[in-house]
Amino acid sequence: GIAQACVCCAPSVVGGWVFYTRLRACVRTRVAMQIHSPDKYVPGAHDVRILEEDAAHVLRQMAIGEDNVVREHITWDEAAGLVTFTMVDHARMKGSVVNIVEALSDSTCKLTFRMDWTGKGDFVVPDMQPAIEGAVKLTKRVIESHAAGKE
Repeated sequence: GIAQACVCCAPSVVGGWVFYTRLRACVRTRVAMQIHSPDKYVPGAHDVRILEEDAAHVLRQMAIGEDNVVREHITWDEAAGLVTFTMVDHARMKGSVVNIVEALSDSTCKLTFRMDWTGKGDFVVPDMQPAIEGAVKLTKRVIESHAAGKE
C-alpha cells in the first residue's frame, strides 16, 4: 500500500535538476501524506485535488504559486522505495520528478530529488534548481520532525 513507501529518486535519470542532503534520521516517510498533502513538501503548493486513486497510482492536480496548475500521475515501487511524479497534460511542460531515500546507516539516509521537466514547443523551463533544493530541504525538515515525534 501507499502508506509505507519511501520518498525516492532514480539515479538513472539523466539531465534536469538534482539536489540531495543527508538526514539525521532514517525513516520511511508516508507517501500517502506526500501525495495528499503536498503543501508540506512542495513550496507554494495549494488547491490540491485527487482526481483518481487506486492501489497502483494517483492522479493529482494542484496549483503551485499563482498561475501554475500541475496535474501529476504518481506511481510508487514500495520494494525499491521509488516514487515518481509524472506531469500530465501541462500546456507548456512535460517531465517528472523522482525521489529516493537511500539508507547510509541505521540512523542516516541520503534524500535525493531529481526533476527532468522540459519545455514543449518554444517554451523554456526556468531554472528549477532553487525549487528542487527548497523541496528537498522542506522534506528533510518534515522527515526529521516526524522521526523526533514532533509531527
